[in-house]
Amino acid sequence: MMSCLLTIDRHHALHIAVREAFPLCTHISAYSLSSGIKLFSKHRPDIVLFNMHSTGADFPDAVLPFVHSFLHTSLFIIHKPQQIQKICDLALIGAAYFIPLPLNMIQLKEAVLKTTYRRQESVCEPGVHDMLAREFAGISKVSDEVRLRIFRYAPLPDAVLITGETGTGKEIIASLLHRLSRSQHPFITVNCCALSSHIAESELFGHQRGSFTGAHRDRKGYLEEAHQGTILLDEIGDMDLAMQPKLLRILETRRVIRVGSSRSIPVDTRIVAATNQDLAELMNRNSFRSDLFYRIHTLHIHIPPLRERPEDVPILIHHFSLPDYPLDFTDQAMRMLMDYPWPGNVRELKHALTRIRIMAQYAPCRRRVTGAHVQEALNSRIYLNPEGT
Repeated sequence: MMSCLLTIDRHHALHIAVREAFPLCTHISAYSLSSGIKLFSKHRPDIVLFNMHSTGADFPDAVLPFVHSFLHTSLFIIHKPQQIQKICDLALIGAAYFIPLPLNMIQLKEAVLKTTYRRQESVCEPGVHDMLAREFAGISKVSDEVRLRIFRYAPLPDAVLITGETGTGKEIIASLLHRLSRSQHPFITVNCCALSSHIAESELFGHQRGSFTGAHRDRKGYLEEAHQGTILLDEIGDMDLAMQPKLLRILETRRVIRVGSSRSIPVDTRIVAATNQDLAELMNRNSFRSDLFYRIHTLHIHIPPLRERPEDVPILIHHFSLPDYPLDFTDQAMRMLMDYPWPGNVRELKHALTRIRIMAQYAPCRRRVTGAHVQEALNSRIYLNPEGT
């Protein structure tokens, strides 16, 4: 499939070099940022090469029009090494790929071809954009950023750390990362809270027959079972301290050794860790190893609590509505739901809607939800155990 490539640079030499490096692409040239944005809006290219140093653009505002189209455009920013501090925020959200000066055209070509192949492989799958919007619903800027990170991180083999309060949807994010990259292979969820110290090693790494009392046969561990797939280590902050260096070794070597065996087994398992705890605070209390933290923190997705994105509440209500039983919320009812702090986040909202649906079913005006219904549902809410994803 022929790609459309937009180059933004005030020097003609780069435009010529890019055309020679990518002869099969359709090329568009812009010699200023303003003309680049206009051409971008008109043609919606697949690839943008933007020389930040040459244009003297105000960063990061200059690249936001391109970042917001992340599902359809690969953005490559050419920059001077001393400009690296300015681009850290965009690098962390996976919004762009960064090429330092002096420019190496061979490396640039390899990076563009590799990235474009991955993007076409994902985007060409029917409904990727719809799936992201449906599974992690919301119109807020922070929800857009979460979806952007999911899309950028999914094809990568590195570990991902997902953080957020209970009920924000960390397991949904892990599932999306898996479905956009390794969907043909196993997805296994392990609750670290439930792994007692004396069985954790056997559960994660497996064991050989006769290695301990009750080991009547060889058994694969979860990491081996998830080979070529994904394992979600939920509530990793609760992992036994003695197990943490062993997990670190797996991350570094990509090999497991079953209990009672000396043979190492290669595994290609994508590790996703999730927690509602502050791992930095746990490190300060010597309850979590810093080396493991930095290893799983390679890629990070933080899900903000629902109270920080109230504009997502109406979208989530629509998302959780029953197609054959839609509810009609009064303005007061919707405002009350948006103003409520939701300590249990999206999970609590979903449970509240179930109670509201039952109340509205027996109201004089069926399916019409008033402020009184919302107040009664919130007053009768059930506080859940804060543990969970």
